[in-house]
Amino acid sequence: MSKYLPFENIIYKTEFSKEQAIQKLIDNIEAERTFGFSAPSYTYSKPYIGQITGNKFKIKRFIKYRNSFLPQIKGEVYSEFDGTKIKVNMSLHKFILVFTSIWFGIVFIGCSITIYALFTKAFAPFILIPLGLLVFGVALLFNAFKTESAKSRKDLMRIFEAEIEK
Repeated sequence: MSKYLPFENIIYKTEFSKEQAIQKLIDNIEAERTFGFSAPSYTYSKPYIGQITGNKFKIKRFIKYRNSFLPQIKGEVYSEFDGTKIKVNMSLHKFILVFTSIWFGIVFIGCSITIYALFTKAFAPFILIPLGLLVFGVALLFNAFKTESAKSRKDLMRIFEAEIEK
């Protein structure tokens, strides 16, 4: 079911020790610079920005363009008897989740009215607009998030030299 929603839960398994895995993260993460009133023009030397606190981390991929559907990645590194596991959760930014929930709610109401109108009135092409908005919104949300999360999934596999545990 989660493959159809804008979030992913992944567990990576690596042969590195917990400390080595955290060091790999440190080597690939730079602290985010966020203060300013204009459009950010920061450049980073590392592929991810965020923070590490103990064995937990919050990161996102550094991109030079705006993308509201960029996954916010939260994770935890923990030791197992046969190596180290990294539990990762990728999701949309909270503001985007709230905005899209409200937007889909409004579109759903429009679709309900459209379906009612289809059964009670003569067909008119303009009443299909809410259904088109619903299809467009779902396709945009799904494709944009999954495209970006696939890039992060591959990057994390490379960083940790890990495999995804099923």
